[in-house]
Amino acid sequence: MRNSIQTLVRTNQPQNLACCGYQKLAVTDAAIVMLTVPEGTKYCEIAVEASATTGFAVNYVNYENDTPATLPSVTDGIPVSHGTIFDIAYVDAIANFRAICRAGLSATLHIQYYK
Repeated sequence: MRNSIQTLVRTNQPQNLACCGYQKLAVTDAAIVMLTVPEGTKYCEIAVEASATTGFAVNYVNYENDTPATLPSVTDGIPVSHGTIFDIAYVDAIANFRAICRAGLSATLHIQYYK
């Protein structure tokens, strides 16, 4: 389920990216989580595997220069559902990614990192 902006970002990425890591990140409604980004990462792809396969499961934000930082909550953020795959480019946006599940739900994010 890629939107046109995500496809455009991916299309404009350098073609010589090399994989530099993988992370499996559990997300619940109890606390905001962040990525453990390998050094040198400049692009990542995230796949959502959720306990609920219908409706939105995870709210996230990724910000580059937001002061004070905007954080997701169980009701606010960019909602994504089970099976969604999305990309994040730019070092600051990747480092500042935050996610939390909607109330009563859980999910796993599968993150592939590239440099």
